[in-house]
Amino acid sequence: MRYLLGNAKFMAGKHDEATAEYKKYLTEFPKGQSVEDVNYRLGLTALFSGKYQEAMNQLQAYSKKYPQGQYVSDSKYRLAVCKYAASLYDEVITDCKAWERDFPKNQQLR
Repeated sequence: MRYLLGNAKFMAGKHDEATAEYKKYLTEFPKGQSVEDVNYRLGLTALFSGKYQEAMNQLQAYSKKYPQGQYVSDSKYRLAVCKYAASLYDEVITDCKAWERDFPKNQQLR
């Protein structure tokens, strides 16, 4: 229920409240079935709140912890968005070229 509550708040645009619910979930259920998803969504809540440095930290942590995870391609894509917001344009170019190479059939390329 905690996970679903976090998702509902996320979908309602209440990102700070969603973050709180996701953190509670990780505390209460550190080995729960939605731990990977919650770790990814913590990056999204920060990104959608305009907290780009925090989002970068969360997304990098997610990719490191789950190198073959369900959201790796999107996590790396969103990381480039954060870097763009930080005016790290050379890194964005390098990261996007690597992303295209790593995920050549990803639907985000269409």
